[in-house]
Amino acid sequence: MHINEIEVDYEQLKRSKLRVINLYKKLGGVEIINRVSFEVYPGEIFVITGPSGSGKTTLLKLLNRLLEPDDGKVFLGNIDLLSIDVLTVRRLICYVPQIPVMFEGTVRENLMFAPRYLNIPVSEESLREIMTDVGLNPSYLDKIAETLSVGEKQRVALARALLIKPVYLLLDEPTAHLDPENTRILEDLILELNRTRGVNFIIVSHDTAQAKRLGTRIARLENGQLSIIGREKIE
Repeated sequence: MHINEIEVDYEQLKRSKLRVINLYKKLGGVEIINRVSFEVYPGEIFVITGPSGSGKTTLLKLLNRLLEPDDGKVFLGNIDLLSIDVLTVRRLICYVPQIPVMFEGTVRENLMFAPRYLNIPVSEESLREIMTDVGLNPSYLDKIAETLSVGEKQRVALARALLIKPVYLLLDEPTAHLDPENTRILEDLILELNRTRGVNFIIVSHDTAQAKRLGTRIARLENGQLSIIGREKIE
């Protein structure tokens, strides 16, 4: 792939760490993210916990420039993500919101939305494979997306993100609106994708038990500050 007209090795990018340096953001005159620095390593499931209103979603959105920081830097390997085209950033660092958004039409049309916009070729075989990867029968491709359950929509949203092959996948409270059974299914899917496909995840969760189940490393965001914490310190 090309970034700023320079050929970049995608496989090398997948092995690159994400570095966040001195990130700062005010919203409505209030400091939400206050000089936050951390690193996420390839192969990780990095989970961010913290109380409601602590800025966890804001932090995720800053990582792929759905929000622009007031100060600070974000690097993927040696690429300054604040200096390149924002659509390229959102292909490399893909955000999946807490409530899955389905566009009008079939599941197939939903899956193809981003690849068409980004000019990424996707075969019918790839569509069927991605459905299987997220635990849905390929026959779902012809279903109307809005008729799916919340759990099924969440898996379609995940499949849609995976199709553009992001280097890091940002999940914002992915199980917040799911029942215990669908929560288990999605957690197992995240662990499997990380183990078998090497998908790098950064996940926001208010559920400390979930953080322990999923996290390679766990951080806590509170009062605008992020600290890396051990599993034994999570209450």
